[in-house]
Amino acid sequence: MKKILSVLILALCAAAAFCEKISFTADYMHGSASETNNKTVLERHAHISTESFDINAQLIELEDENYRYVTATGAVFGKSKKSNLDFTCDKLFFDR
Repeated sequence: MKKILSVLILALCAAAAFCEKISFTADYMHGSASETNNKTVLERHAHISTESFDINAQLIELEDENYRYVTATGAVFGKSKKSNLDFTCDKLFFDR
């Protein structure tokens, strides 16, 4: 019973992550959309924000349905709003 409950809670948390509202800004944006692939590219002073995190970088790519995959490059700075964790790196891949 505990295993079933744990799997159910994990599934609900994963579903909630996809429902998070996302907003983004940049000096320049471009993208493409098709039935098999969606992609938005944010360039220069790129910023994305959800209920749980903020990420800033020189270039951010958002891919897949609901912008599930995030790749950030160039002076990446991120902040987890829930754990109050700040981080910096050169490149970040995130499956939100």
